[in-house]
Amino acid sequence: MGFDESPAPGLCERPGCQESGDFRAPRSRQVDSGFFRFCLEHVREYNRAWNFFSGMSREDIERFQQEVATWHRPTWRFGLNRSDIRPDFDDPFELFSDSGTDGVAPKNRELDWSVRQRRALTELKLDVTATLQDIKTRYKQLVKRYHPDRNGGDSGAEERLKVIIKSYHILMSRGS
Repeated sequence: MGFDESPAPGLCERPGCQESGDFRAPRSRQVDSGFFRFCLEHVREYNRAWNFFSGMSREDIERFQQEVATWHRPTWRFGLNRSDIRPDFDDPFELFSDSGTDGVAPKNRELDWSVRQRRALTELKLDVTATLQDIKTRYKQLVKRYHPDRNGGDSGAEERLKVIIKSYHILMSRGS
């Protein structure tokens, strides 16, 4: 497209067009390169033909696409340089401690449980340190204890069994 002649202010920048230039189109991919002003028909034509990546090598395009994920800001992996942490830094959850086996701090098990899951643990008479095996073992014990065949049709035991089963399903859906 040739843009030699300057249009009147507010008009489409396409030579010979007298429509209003209400739509902007970038002059180049550079941020501060400014915009062309076009009418709707010419901005559509320009956009169909414009390629942001034209003139870039395949490697440049791939690097650009990777950098877009971090808004073109420098990044580094979290936790690699622990010497940057101030010695007076308060770390109550030991997120930066070296007590993990692979350099990653162990999870604080108490923080892993939702309120609903904590209630389910309470129903099974377990605490937040319970493992998957602990949950399964307690479930089996309680199902045997409150099963209707064992309690002669006691409706209280039956209701308790329903709560136990529901709690167990809540904890199993957690994916411990």
